[in-house]
Amino acid sequence: MSVTIQEPVHVGQGAWLIRYSSNLEDPTFRVYVHGRLIKITKLQSVFVYADHADGRLVEIRDDELPATTAAENRISLRWEAVDDVDYYRLDEYVGSAWVEFARVPAGSSKNYRYSAPPSCGGVTQQMRVVPIGKNGNAGTPTSLTPRSLNHPPPPAVSWSFDAQTNTVTITDAA
Repeated sequence: MSVTIQEPVHVGQGAWLIRYSSNLEDPTFRVYVHGRLIKITKLQSVFVYADHADGRLVEIRDDELPATTAAENRISLRWEAVDDVDYYRLDEYVGSAWVEFARVPAGSSKNYRYSAPPSCGGVTQQMRVVPIGKNGNAGTPTSLTPRSLNHPPPPAVSWSFDAQTNTVTITDAA
């Protein structure tokens, strides 16, 4: 029981083609997105409609076990654009001070999104988005208070990479 997933191919706005195979003779595949079963199929490819920036998790199994990626351990920050901005500085409140952890260049988008791992599970984090103007001055920060949760540890797996085909094969180590 081993599924090999090839590198996803972006085929359109929010659409990805995912090809895969199994070492079983006549497998039935179960396709999960964010831990939710979206398809049961004999086909060895599937289209997934997901915003790549959203950090969606796709899992394809050739057995009847539930998905192992039932929850994603990430924080998604979203904010609206501000005029005359060079970039957005993302800060987290650590101890008693704001600490920069990322910069997002300004573009033509009206809305922005950044996916970040939480500092540690089960804690409340304070974050803010600070627009930095083309003149170098900081604008009015937008405060955000995301909450991250603990998730179970990942399953024991072994994996191998085939450099010729650019594929990773993940096998249950149990």
